[in-house]
Amino acid sequence: MSLPGRKLDEECSRVKTDPRDATTLCQRLSRYLEGNTRELAVIRVPSQAEEQARHVSRQRTQLVCHRQKLEAQGRSLLISHALPAPAHWWKEQTFSRLGQHLPAWVTTRLQMARPALLSLQEQINALTSELEAAASSSLPRGVGKLTSVMLTREICDWHRFNNRRAISS
Repeated sequence: MSLPGRKLDEECSRVKTDPRDATTLCQRLSRYLEGNTRELAVIRVPSQAEEQARHVSRQRTQLVCHRQKLEAQGRSLLISHALPAPAHWWKEQTFSRLGQHLPAWVTTRLQMARPALLSLQEQINALTSELEAAASSSLPRGVGKLTSVMLTREICDWHRFNNRRAISS
C-alpha cells in the first residue's frame, strides 16, 4: 500500500534544518517499528542487476531526447526563415530533397547538426534492437516488444502488486 508523501515540517514553521528533519524521521521510524505502519511508506530497493537492466532503456530514452532537441533546433531554423521544415529533416532522403530548395547558408548550418543526429539515431536503433531482443515471446495484447521490456524493467517484480489498480497507480 502506498501512502501520499508527507511534509516533515508539520507545524508549518517554514524553518528547514537538518537536525529537525532527522529528529522527525527518527520519531516516525520509532512509531513505525512500534506497529504504526501508516507512519512510513516502505519502498522496494531494486537490486544491482535490476538497476543495470533499467539503465539500457533509460539510456535509450535520453538519446531520444537529445535527438529530438537537435531535430527541433534545425526545424526552428527552417521555420524562422519561412522554409519547409519536414519531420526528420536530417535523414538522407529528406535532406537531399530539402537541400535543393534551401539557401547555401542554411544548408551549412543544418550540416553542423546532421552527423550528431545520424550518430544518435544509430545508437538508438542499436539499443532498441537490444531491448526488443530481450522481450518475452508472449506479449500482452496491445503492447509492443519495446514497451513490454521497458515496463518490465521499470516495475522489476510484477508479483509485488496485489491487483491491476496497484500497478497503474
